[in-house]
Amino acid sequence: MASKTKPPFELRLRVLSAIDYAPGHSIRERIKNVAERTFCDAQTGAEYRFTWRTISTWLYRFKQHGITTLENRSRSDKNSYRKVQVNQLAEAIHEVLLLLSKNKRGTLPKSTLYRVLLQKGFFSRSQLSPTTFYRMVRGNQLLDETVTQKLRLSFAMQFANELWQADTMYGPSIKQPDGKWRKTFLIAFIDDASRVITHAEFFYRESLPHEVFWV
Repeated sequence: MASKTKPPFELRLRVLSAIDYAPGHSIRERIKNVAERTFCDAQTGAEYRFTWRTISTWLYRFKQHGITTLENRSRSDKNSYRKVQVNQLAEAIHEVLLLLSKNKRGTLPKSTLYRVLLQKGFFSRSQLSPTTFYRMVRGNQLLDETVTQKLRLSFAMQFANELWQADTMYGPSIKQPDGKWRKTFLIAFIDDASRVITHAEFFYRESLPHEVFWV
């Protein structure tokens, strides 16, 4: 009998991973095959089955917005700019300002600045709309060099080895000797100033201790 409790995050990832290996000539057929399976939570022993509509919704959210949208919880960044951070925008504006000329009134139209930043690939329109861009520039005084310099320094250190940052992303699923598929994680360390990747390695878990399988 399928459990009525909320499925854990890891189990939902396993459901999405199963779509890649399910039989079927289309994504719809593969999702419907996965919907016929029963998934077991290894920690609690609870069994789950999901409708193909539920699985389709999870897959859509994953492709459109990233892995965190699988969690049904309030965003930690609510009431803040979600996709392009202020310090990142300050860095981008700093790089293009020297390439632009002011108009006859001695000002630089924000619409021109926005268009140039788009053209140079600093962000996409879906990441930052014109309205949000104007609000961020105006509200944070991003055309004031003194202000933007402080913001830029908060984004990147001046010298190498002052700060290393770590990040994790989901890697491929690896087939085990027993025939089961196991999710992997790529954990990387990057030097904030030079942007050099000091180390990157695949692991089977995000927590310690790790089982190394690929260097």
